[in-house]
Amino acid sequence: MTLFDPHAAHVRIVGLILHWQSRYLVDPARGLVYGRLGKVLGRDYGDGYIRLGWSANRSGHQYAHRLIWETVNGPIPDGHYIDHRNGKRADNRIRNLEAVTPTENLLRALDKGRVPTGDLRSDAKLTGEQVCEIRRTAKQISTREWARELGLDPRTIRDARAGRSWRHICCHRDGTASTRPARRTSRRPRRRAPKEAG
Repeated sequence: MTLFDPHAAHVRIVGLILHWQSRYLVDPARGLVYGRLGKVLGRDYGDGYIRLGWSANRSGHQYAHRLIWETVNGPIPDGHYIDHRNGKRADNRIRNLEAVTPTENLLRALDKGRVPTGDLRSDAKLTGEQVCEIRRTAKQISTREWARELGLDPRTIRDARAGRSWRHICCHRDGTASTRPARRTSRRPRRRAPKEAG
């Protein structure tokens, strides 16, 4: 279905905003982007995101959610991502889009189960219980001893012990590990001056 009827005597446009750079028309309430002929643009190439362009690779396309957010709010703050609040990547309604920091974006993805963590990762070198034991014995067993015993690089042990990796693990006194719930924040990102793409 097209937005415009070429045979109509007049065309009425309500609720659409022109995105100046692309010349696309954006319907933020419905989360849709229209081309010059009034046809809805974009498709899902398998990852759930709606892309505007002709190819599945990263060149020659733009994400619909980013374009919609920018059309309503201006440039995306430097270093921020546009997150889908309800977790549905194809739901590009403006009320479902929010600018978040990379950390908040990752915490939300972890909270929604979109990112495998810890033992669920295919490349995991430790288990949650091992991480807790490594942390618990920080004063008794050195990093080198743990690395030798487990056959791992000392940096893997150091990162797990210091919490640079396995941050989602909460260690209990009985030696068991559980997943730490993601912290919810309601802070809005500070707007920064736009940075030129380079």
